[in-house]
Amino acid sequence: MGRWPAIADYGFLSDCQSAALVDRDGAIDWCCFGRFDQRPVFARLLDREKGGFFRVGPVAPCSTSRRYLPGTLILETRFEARGGVLVLTDCLPVQHPGGSHGQPRGPSGHELLVRHLRCEAGEVEVELVFAPRFDYGLTTPLVQVLAPDLAVATGGADGLLLHADLGPLHTDCERAVARASLRAGEERTVSRWSGPSRRSCRCDACPQRCFAGRWNRPTPSGTAGPTAASTEGATRKRCSAARWCSRV
Repeated sequence: MGRWPAIADYGFLSDCQSAALVDRDGAIDWCCFGRFDQRPVFARLLDREKGGFFRVGPVAPCSTSRRYLPGTLILETRFEARGGVLVLTDCLPVQHPGGSHGQPRGPSGHELLVRHLRCEAGEVEVELVFAPRFDYGLTTPLVQVLAPDLAVATGGADGLLLHADLGPLHTDCERAVARASLRAGEERTVSRWSGPSRRSCRCDACPQRCFAGRWNRPTPSGTAGPTAASTEGATRKRCSAARWCSRV
């Protein structure tokens, strides 16, 4: 928790309206939904202890590599542990105005953060830690488990819904956690929600263009922060649904 990653260690996700930064260990340390200048729901990028984060990844130490699917901002992180190989795929599906083209959406049309896990070899123990913090860490939301695969975080006017099938979710009221062991060929999905198409996740390979896209709403110049973490010159792979985190 005390380590401050280099900004170059972060992968960049965007749907032309929202932004998220993913550390090499599978932790989302920054995420704001709806607008680039919106108050973040995860902000450990600014405060390692109080900012909040959302991690999905191996429990044991491992080596990490990552790449993007060509022409998109779908980020694939590959963990090579002693017992096996795990691949985490992250994306923020692009949602066209008015829901045209059959774009995927969260409950009631809210924004989605999609995370997919696939074990490619051996067996890997995986953990999920969902610890949102609102208002730049000033508000610690109440995290409640509604079902073994469903949790909700509420605080003030903000809310997040988490649907994950990575074992039963548990909470201490400030975070939700889960663990599971995945074997070669096993994947985890979200409420049978069909994965985002390549078209729905497509963004220009230059991340800075996400902030000038035709779906982007007017926003201040504070978008420079997320783009500083963008990964250049990477290769990429496909994404399918496995976990979503939706702003309520």
